[in-house]
Amino acid sequence: MGIKSSKDRDHLKTKLKELKHAELDRMRERLLSQQPTTFQHSVHSGNRLRSSSMTKLKERRLFGGSGGK
Repeated sequence: MGIKSSKDRDHLKTKLKELKHAELDRMRERLLSQQPTTFQHSVHSGNRLRSSSMTKLKERRLFGGSGGK
């Protein structure tokens, strides 16, 4: 397939974007319709990961201050 002008290229880019978005939406719909609980679990695990990283930051700040003497 030959691309003749920049207009054609832009048109193809937009087409690809639309296809990707449609595909993602379809996948999301399929996942949600199959197992609505997995989505909630992933949210909870995300919160747990975030809290653990926060504690690590606090620890690093505390130990970094005492070890820097």
